[in-house]
Amino acid sequence: MPRQTQQQIDDEIIDVAAALFARHGLKETSVQRIADAVGYSKSGLLRRYPSKEALQDEVVARCLAEVRGIAGAVAGLAPGPSRDREALVRLAALAVRHPGFVALILSGVSHSDADADGGAATRAATRAAGSIAAGAAQGAAMPPAAQETARSGTGREDTGSGASLGLIADALADAFAVTPETGFARRARVTGALGALAVVCVAMRGRLPHDAARHLVDVAYDALGHARTEGESAAPPMSRQDVPTQERRKP
Repeated sequence: MPRQTQQQIDDEIIDVAAALFARHGLKETSVQRIADAVGYSKSGLLRRYPSKEALQDEVVARCLAEVRGIAGAVAGLAPGPSRDREALVRLAALAVRHPGFVALILSGVSHSDADADGGAATRAATRAAGSIAAGAAQGAAMPPAAQETARSGTGREDTGSGASLGLIADALADAFAVTPETGFARRARVTGALGALAVVCVAMRGRLPHDAARHLVDVAYDALGHARTEGESAAPPMSRQDVPTQERRKP
């Protein structure tokens, strides 16, 4: 079996850390927990990233860059089905490459400034979906602390971390043309579409077919309420070479 490149090792660490940050919160996730989850020694992980803060910064920066890239790619399209489809195609491709990213991205949505009508409910529902998705990525049920967080709609991240996740949420809102004036129905559908994409992708991690992105787009696109004819897919099939391997190696 081919040996992993340094880039592949770093990508795997970042993705696993993202899933853990989404599930437990940025503040509550320890270096040891990340090392255990990725199958590395703590000292080996710290040789690559000198502190949890350095790893956290890298995770958030990469997630933010990915989402801003998606938002920029669809910025020239008018709001509507075509723009939503293109954004979902790009998000699904990201979710297949980095399941942990999409869980963290979803948790970031809960930090956005929502309208007064459904702000608390939206934050709670989104946080719950993010915790479930991240838990599935790690092969575990949502922990009691995350359940309590979902019920209360309150976060455990510190101000700086919360602000960073808020930037991810802002970029995601730009991608789907969601503004402070956007009604609850549209907000709910966008949140539901993202939740569906995240949960399906991470729950089936390691069992994704070569055309996984196509099916993820269809699930999320349907959640947005856009019509498509029977048998029609909202996205082209994904190349098999884009499906990530699940192999891990210790340094």
